Amino acid sequence: MYGERDEPYAVLTRLSQRLEAALAPDAVLSTIVETVAQALKLPYAAILLRREQSFVVAASYGQPREDPLILPLIYQAETMGQLHFAPRAPGETFSPADKRLLDELARHAGLAAHAVRLTSDLQHAREHLVTAREEERRRLRRDLHDGLGSALTSVMFKLDATDELLERDPAKARALLADVRVQTQASITDIRRLVYNLRPPILDEWGLLAALREHIAQYALQNVQVSLYAPESLPPLPAAVEVAVYRMVLEALANVIKHAQAAACTIRLALLADALTVKVQDNGVEAVKKAEELQPDIILMDLQMPKLNGIEATRRILQANPHIGILVLTMLEDDDSVFGAMRVGARGYVLKGAGKSEVVRAITVVAHGEAIFSPQIAQRLMQYFTNMRPVIPEQAFPDLTDREREVLSLIVDGKTNAQIADILALSPKTVSNHISNIFSKLQVVDRAQAVSRARQSGLS
Repeated sequence: MYGERDEPYAVLTRLSQRLEAALAPDAVLSTIVETVAQALKLPYAAILLRREQSFVVAASYGQPREDPLILPLIYQAETMGQLHFAPRAPGETFSPADKRLLDELARHAGLAAHAVRLTSDLQHAREHLVTAREEERRRLRRDLHDGLGSALTSVMFKLDATDELLERDPAKARALLADVRVQTQASITDIRRLVYNLRPPILDEWGLLAALREHIAQYALQNVQVSLYAPESLPPLPAAVEVAVYRMVLEALANVIKHAQAAACTIRLALLADALTVKVQDNGVEAVKKAEELQPDIILMDLQMPKLNGIEATRRILQANPHIGILVLTMLEDDDSVFGAMRVGARGYVLKGAGKSEVVRAITVVAHGEAIFSPQIAQRLMQYFTNMRPVIPEQAFPDLTDREREVLSLIVDGKTNAQIADILALSPKTVSNHISNIFSKLQVVDRAQAVSRARQSGLS
């Protein structure tokens, strides 16, 4: 009547046997819910996998019921999804024995869900690779057909015409031959371009580091001092990585030379665990121009730049583009640097040396219009706020723009983001960005502190 809840070993053994037989990845999750539901006589069982911010049914058995038992699917501290189980009868609850067995099953199902997701990610990666390959083939076909093919056809026509004119009009024949020579040279240039686009030959002949040094030495750099810092040698790299790094550096150098008012540019290649990092840094002015040109959502800003420091660059960028979120990533942790970056509107401050997960989290937080600081900086901020004495200037908060004052006044009145957006005819994201800038400039971390600071300054 109640299935095999008192024989957990039998249930787990049956599940393992059925999973071994389920060779197709798509069948793994269905096998789990079907086996569990049949073994425990449950009317409904389902596995839901995480998709961004929600859970989506990936496999189910039976018809959904109200108030199911929900267990998380966890793999290495990450929630992969959920297990839903309906009780055997309406109003009935699961016994402690049931829950112990289902908890054990959830642990095994979490591992299976992780494997299924890896398989799905691999499939998507393969599809992306195939798509990229086909796009590259299409580009080559277009270049060969529309460019080189048309040029060679024209050469053939001109050679035929030259043959006809050779005896009766030698001068015109020589003119056609001159055209053929020029056109042939252009076709050879096109062939070189096609070969280069496939893979720069210098990488095969010299290697990545030597190719970069040769590029720096051979090209006119318009009075820009370029320095390359890299290991003495690199381990064997995949061909795609070599090409990507080479072209990335050349493109960045071209931007520095053509657009930046920079006197120096530094290229750094470093090996970190199993990753090769590439950093191209000029001395500051280019960051402001690129922000205006590209309109990014987020900028990672270093404070140490020889010609234009990161704080001034942040001020200039946000003055013209207040919607951009700037996250400072630097070695500096002194008060002048921290509070200077906050005063000009930086939404986050993370120290170099932070782990990958911490940096990714900081980028995500800033992307959502919030503020974030690394633990060391947050502790210093709390000490500062604890010891600070409010100073009321002649005009409260002179760093705020007129629009930011309006938003702060509405915050003091207790308005929500949605209400502020309606009153000022702004989008919710713009309001969120203004609030983040206000928090940074007022050196506060939440609405309560902002309201307190505003009231202390006589703003109501």
